[in-house]
Amino acid sequence: MRSNTAIGLLALAGLAAISHAGVGNIIYTTGDMTIKYYNNGVISTLYTIPASPSEGLGGIDRGPSGEYYVTAGQFPVDLADNKSAIYRVDNLFGVASHTTVSQGFPLANPTTLKYNFNNNKLVTVNNPQSQYNPANPVRGLLSVDATSGFAVTAYNQNNLNPPPQPFTSNDIVNSPYAANQYFVACLNGGDSDFSFPDSSASTLWKFDYNTTTEVATPTLLVNFADLAATGLSAKLNLVRTVDVKPSTNEVFFVDANTGVYKAQLDANGDWIPGTVQLLVAQGVQFPRLGGAKWNPFTDKLVFTDEATQGFYQINTDGSGLETLAGPGENVFGVYFIPSPGSAALFGLAGLALARRRR
Repeated sequence: MRSNTAIGLLALAGLAAISHAGVGNIIYTTGDMTIKYYNNGVISTLYTIPASPSEGLGGIDRGPSGEYYVTAGQFPVDLADNKSAIYRVDNLFGVASHTTVSQGFPLANPTTLKYNFNNNKLVTVNNPQSQYNPANPVRGLLSVDATSGFAVTAYNQNNLNPPPQPFTSNDIVNSPYAANQYFVACLNGGDSDFSFPDSSASTLWKFDYNTTTEVATPTLLVNFADLAATGLSAKLNLVRTVDVKPSTNEVFFVDANTGVYKAQLDANGDWIPGTVQLLVAQGVQFPRLGGAKWNPFTDKLVFTDEATQGFYQINTDGSGLETLAGPGENVFGVYFIPSPGSAALFGLAGLALARRRR
């Protein structure tokens, strides 16, 4: 791995306070390769990774030794100089440094990732958008060794298969319903209407990941072209992120064009038809929604708007809107500070480079 070291940009006077980071406070990444920290209305810059202007950080997750892994992507991918990467950041709340875990193909605009504690792999969403990229690298999930950076294909979409299929994966979160299982949001795959951009309905999936073979197998959660399943009057075409609240079996998702939603799952994590509820509507205040994640330590739903680059939170019933930061904060990925002993259980990467998607 290539190593780069720099002093984190926090003032030394603030290091002691941040080293005792409050439960539920937010570490987040931005589109200018910076990692920041939100603490009750106060925003601090933790670290910036030097990069070209075309790059932006995406998802972030925590490893077993307190290190953080972040994705960085270009959109569209530069075939001649692909800077898509995964970085490891150590000592984030002190004198931070980073190493390059993996860079270049097969990584191609990786949007987010989850660290798997059972095999030391980074299960990574790879979203090159092949219509912009004639090389057509893996479009799906990669399994990247967190030590060596070696990447194998966990799942690659097959455009010849009939829908519904996991097309144009964009976000991944841990499933609370089974070990080595993930929920994945896909921008497309719900139907075969590709006559104009965003015309194909979005889909949500559960992926079971084999930690030995590193193969991920999808099972459909919901096809947003199926109005009987959603109870909506129209299909959703740009679902970017997904998250789950296990205590109530609720799944949260964001459609950039219409709003922030939730729906009900059963005790096995399967979709219950007709339970979709709109929590935040797209409109003047939120022209183009980015993504949303549930904070398990505050029981709030944190979300972004791509157009304003604002950063907000609500209660899980849609009430209690609060502005956390912005406009102009440009949040991409979030990680919620866990309570002692629960770091391996939570830490939800997301809002995965949403503004770089269609």
